[in-house]
Amino acid sequence: MRRSLVIIMALFAVVFFTGEVFSATYDLTGTWNCNVLDIQGTCTITQNGDNFTLALDPGAFVCDPPGSCNFAGAVAGAEYTGTTGHVPTDDEGGITVCTLIFTASSSTSAAGYGTATYIHPEGQIPWSGSITLSKDGGALPENHPPNKPALLAPENGAANAALTPLMKTGSFSDPDLGNTHLKTDWQISTETGFSTPLLQITSANQLTSMTVPIFVLNEGNTYYWRVRFYDNHSAASEWSDIYSFSTLTTSNDQNSNGIPDSQEVDDSVDLDNDGTPDIEQNDIKSVDTVVGDGQMGVSRKDHSTVTSISMIESIDPAAISALGGPSMPFGLIAIKLEVTNPGDTAEATVYFSKAAPDGAKWYKYDAISDWSDYSEYATFSNDRKSAVLQFKDGGYGDADGVANGIIVDPSGFGLGTMVTSNLWIRAVINTVEKGAIDAVWQKGGEDTTSRGDRVVWGYFYADPNDVSWGSINNPEVFVKVWYDAGGRVDVNFFHVSVPDIEVYSEYNGVQLQGTTTTNTRYIRQYYNDYGNNGLDENFEDGIPVSGYTQTNSPVGYSTINNLSIGAMINTVEAIGSIDALWTLGGTDTTSRGDQVVWGHFYANPNDVSWGSQNNPELFVKIWFDASGRIDVNYFHVSVPDIEVYSDYGSDGIYDTKGTTIMDDRYIRHEYTKQ
Repeated sequence: MRRSLVIIMALFAVVFFTGEVFSATYDLTGTWNCNVLDIQGTCTITQNGDNFTLALDPGAFVCDPPGSCNFAGAVAGAEYTGTTGHVPTDDEGGITVCTLIFTASSSTSAAGYGTATYIHPEGQIPWSGSITLSKDGGALPENHPPNKPALLAPENGAANAALTPLMKTGSFSDPDLGNTHLKTDWQISTETGFSTPLLQITSANQLTSMTVPIFVLNEGNTYYWRVRFYDNHSAASEWSDIYSFSTLTTSNDQNSNGIPDSQEVDDSVDLDNDGTPDIEQNDIKSVDTVVGDGQMGVSRKDHSTVTSISMIESIDPAAISALGGPSMPFGLIAIKLEVTNPGDTAEATVYFSKAAPDGAKWYKYDAISDWSDYSEYATFSNDRKSAVLQFKDGGYGDADGVANGIIVDPSGFGLGTMVTSNLWIRAVINTVEKGAIDAVWQKGGEDTTSRGDRVVWGYFYADPNDVSWGSINNPEVFVKVWYDAGGRVDVNFFHVSVPDIEVYSEYNGVQLQGTTTTNTRYIRQYYNDYGNNGLDENFEDGIPVSGYTQTNSPVGYSTINNLSIGAMINTVEAIGSIDALWTLGGTDTTSRGDQVVWGHFYANPNDVSWGSQNNPELFVKIWFDASGRIDVNYFHVSVPDIEVYSDYGSDGIYDTKGTTIMDDRYIRHEYTKQ
């Protein structure tokens, strides 16, 4: 998990003194070129006998909080060791304790590593990084490749291995102090020369273990496998020894037609509606699904580059992914296709016995990247009872990673959205007109703060095919996802509609659900790395909380119909109140004549380190009702108090004011059209 660079930098600090008398080999006093976690900058070392200080240049390295780039330590020979002590890290009581060890190979060259532990009242999270130093034209220490990997499982000569075995290696090791594991090459072949591998994957996530994707291996065959490690300087180890294993033989497909016997359909199933049962055709294979009590079929009709559908199988997503994933009415359909030439692009049509719900997307699963939205390569039919999928052998949609004439792909249609590889969200709008409908997700943007927090934001809207007021420019639920550098994940939902809206999220296999309403405008679903997950709700009436005064005069932003808005963020930094910057998201007009304007305010990055156009502090939705009512809706998505202002008539004087706070996140200003 990436932390604030400053916290990782806080690796370098105050020593644990042992009382021993040391004699320093070198005097490292001077200005150095520093490479820390592949970020280049300079640092200054002052050495006084067996003590030293190290100051990182704040122009290159983030120093938040102030002073975090200044370190102290002690020297034993050529080895420099230190700790930070306790560095306050966040507003939840989190601190970071860091240590640093680097070794000088000369008076102009040094290298080492640091370790850091983020300590929170609810748990601890460790991490580490490397550092190299050079000065006065001295060369950086020579980098050496990692040590040769050791294979653990399947063991060499293993018999009856599973068809989707878990491959495991020993731990990464490297002769260079501080080097870390960047990525791993995984290969499987039917011959020891690996000239035509069946699987060839390079992964930065599956470093020492990886599950072989379905349909890569066949029953009763012998295979060879090997791996190669890369360090954080992209230096590759030599290949591991080559191990062999043999797969088991099952009786799951006794008629050898590429369909599990337990999933065979009968002669009443004709998913492509061509008048011939699917089981009597060679260019379509269909199965009974293990999820959803239905059928799915795969056809190569009208797709010339696919020469054969070798295998298909219905899979329960819960059986292959511990991280959860989209809500999939029919589960996954695993496909093995053969194409004319290695590297070919190909298409296949997938049929469903029941129409895919409106708003459903196509999702792909593999053991390397986990879940991903594959909708770019899937086109649903008008009746949503089929979808044409696009693939490229060795590229998109091919889980074996190699152009070998074979495409393997487990995928299916699902509801909700994978915001990141391990976070799924969904919203269901309970409309008067059509009942419950799945809302459509629109991503706004994402960013990473200077201290390593990640933010993703966007909104859900009603599909215009479902309701007349549905529009991509008429948000119903604003969403801000916050991956805190301390390990907490907040999924913040802000209700900006009239109907009740069910909101869901799932993180690493844990799912939470709530319902936003016109009274419960805010729901936070939170997760963390300590297993403490939960849900918070705010009752909101739109009336500003008492006890706050608004004495500022923010820069006004004109919207439409002579309405101006402004906001001031009361920062905790010494600068105090700052003008928030406005960015317009969009405008639209409904079929009955209502007008909508939406956007958000954010902090100026020139004022505060966490300011960014893709880090919303205040969502805004303005509704000009066809009846003449005007609602200016503000939704607080920040930590500092935010003063909100509006002026109807554009006379330069703010008519209505209020202060949004964490306990009172929603304020509504109302006007009547003049």
